[in-house]
Amino acid sequence: ETSSVDSRLPEDKKKKKDKEDGDDAAKPSKDGDRRKKHHAEKDESALSAKKDVDWQAKREWREAVCTVTLSETPTMFLLEKPDEMLVLNQEDPDPAQTQMKNRFQRYQTFCANSKGNDRFAERGMLTFNNPSKNKETQKSMPATSNQRSGVTVWDIHDTMQQLEDDEGQDDVVGIGTADGGEGAENVEGVDDGVDDETNAMMQEMDADDDDEPAARDKHNRKKAWMTAPAVVERLTVVERVVVNNIWHEEQLLYRNIGLDTFGSLEDEHDTETKKEIKDSPKPKADFYGVAGGKEDEREEKKEKEKAEPALAPEAALMSSQARLRTLWRFGCATTKDKNVSCQSWNKGNPDLLAVGYGDYGGYGIPGTDSATGKSSDGMVCCWSVKNPVHPERVFHIPNAGVSSVDFSHHHPSLLAVGTTEGTLALYDVRKQSSTPALKSTVQGGQHTGTIWEVKWVDKGRERNNDLVSISADGLVKQWTFKKGLECQCTLMKLKRTQNESQGHAFASQHHASKDKGEALLSRQSGGMCLDFNPAEPITYVVGTEDGTLHKCNTSNQENPSQDYSRHNDPVYRVRWHPFCSDYFMSCSADWTAKLWHEKRQDPVIAFDSRQDAIHDVVWSPVNACIFATVTSTGRLDVWNVAEPLEPVGSMQVEDRSINCALFAQQSSPVLTLGDNKGDVTVVKLKGSEFERPARTNEEQSEHFSQVVKKNTQ
Repeated sequence: ETSSVDSRLPEDKKKKKDKEDGDDAAKPSKDGDRRKKHHAEKDESALSAKKDVDWQAKREWREAVCTVTLSETPTMFLLEKPDEMLVLNQEDPDPAQTQMKNRFQRYQTFCANSKGNDRFAERGMLTFNNPSKNKETQKSMPATSNQRSGVTVWDIHDTMQQLEDDEGQDDVVGIGTADGGEGAENVEGVDDGVDDETNAMMQEMDADDDDEPAARDKHNRKKAWMTAPAVVERLTVVERVVVNNIWHEEQLLYRNIGLDTFGSLEDEHDTETKKEIKDSPKPKADFYGVAGGKEDEREEKKEKEKAEPALAPEAALMSSQARLRTLWRFGCATTKDKNVSCQSWNKGNPDLLAVGYGDYGGYGIPGTDSATGKSSDGMVCCWSVKNPVHPERVFHIPNAGVSSVDFSHHHPSLLAVGTTEGTLALYDVRKQSSTPALKSTVQGGQHTGTIWEVKWVDKGRERNNDLVSISADGLVKQWTFKKGLECQCTLMKLKRTQNESQGHAFASQHHASKDKGEALLSRQSGGMCLDFNPAEPITYVVGTEDGTLHKCNTSNQENPSQDYSRHNDPVYRVRWHPFCSDYFMSCSADWTAKLWHEKRQDPVIAFDSRQDAIHDVVWSPVNACIFATVTSTGRLDVWNVAEPLEPVGSMQVEDRSINCALFAQQSSPVLTLGDNKGDVTVVKLKGSEFERPARTNEEQSEHFSQVVKKNTQ
């Protein structure tokens, strides 16, 4: 119909209609162009906005704080093979030597028969690697729980206020006074952790600042940053890594790992050789570019031999008998020229050593300075084998020297410290503060004299352990922790006993004395040392300043159960045998160390120290027949009970007096020696006679008894 109508229209009207239809068709195309243009503009704006967002994200990523965490991984040893030594032409070989000799002979026979055998051929073999296998497993999701709690605005306000107060107190303790001058002191004597070199470096950095308040503020901010716990912890890990790289061979020898590295160590007995090696300039390259030829090394060795004094024949003999070498020394600027009085290994961490420092000069009064006669401060440092150059913990004891330390058996972080003023304190080594967790008081039964030794007595896991101390006031006390550190009971009051050669003179003097106070005072005997029987914790032996030895029992607090023949001078140390509980050792200033049987009044064997006062004696924890003594002239003697006439090994430490010695709690025979210069020397004992024999503890005890009986017949 439309076509018919269009056909009937005139020609001009028809053209007009086609024009209108064309205009109507052009309108939608223009609208589409507008839409496309709008969408294009919209896409461009979205793209620019996206670019702005990406640029902002990149900027935030660049400005974000990146945290790098350094952690210490445990030291893993892939192979540990101790050395074996075969002693030929031995009169009485032990089972281990016999077994080793038989194995060696079988190997020689096998080698001799293999060379002439037609079936024997030497050729290489190829080892196939087993194919690897991947295993997968499924596990259930960990259990989670939602916790909610409601707080008020006041709770948030109080908590924030408390945090601000705590931060202010930490700043005062860590930094001290604002000006850092002569009056700057730390609160309660806590060390701020910054040494003199760091302070000098920060002062040089602040030297260009003209405004004094701004300079002080800048200095305090730097100091607070360097003493932050996170920074100190990371720096400690880095320091351990560097130290382990420097003392790598010594660390392996300490663990008894390494076969041929022992002979490459220096023969000097101090760690200054390490410092000289590090500080010495690098050798110049020769014509071919090789630094330091063999001829230069030989010339340097000859010059060194000429400069060093020749060893005495006696020292050469000792070196040939047993190889004693210094691995390193625990010491730093803080401990320099201080007197090492005592040491104790941690029972839970065998790499942690607690060392006590205290002076004993000045008119014979313990705890005073030898030059001024004034009371000096003591100190306890916790050293780690992983870092010999700086202690892990430092506890300062004001106005008193440290005379004894000992770690607890069941609580390894608890350290008991006895001082020269008679105070007994307990420290938690997990904390940095020098404030003790518990401390004895006069009302709680504090000692009135120097506490020469403190012991944790292990009575089993169920009965826990007791703390016992002996002092110069002649009292042996046991302590309790129920209401602070208080004296639970007095185990023994030591009394002076008269010598048989001086009996008549002592009796006449006693009857001639008219003053009752003087008579009572003359019967008092100061305690010097004690040790408990490892098999019977209720039995202990004490040594006194007049040279007497008493065996006592915790159930009898009136009189000793047995008295032994006395030394001529004060007894410095008594040590019960770790394997055979019937014997104990004592050392004295009368130049002797004596082996005792608990049921005999006279000593079994006496060991002479060549006119030197013996300060300490210690048993080997791995070999029942080996023990060591140290003297006032810096001499270390290692003895074998089977050879009581001469020590099997000796070493002389020049210009030092060794005060205490201790074996490391490990299978490798290592000694730590504390001297009067503030250093603790670590000495390695090399030789099969010092190692653990192929015997059980019961067999070692029986073998020790047989050796003693053989030497006393």
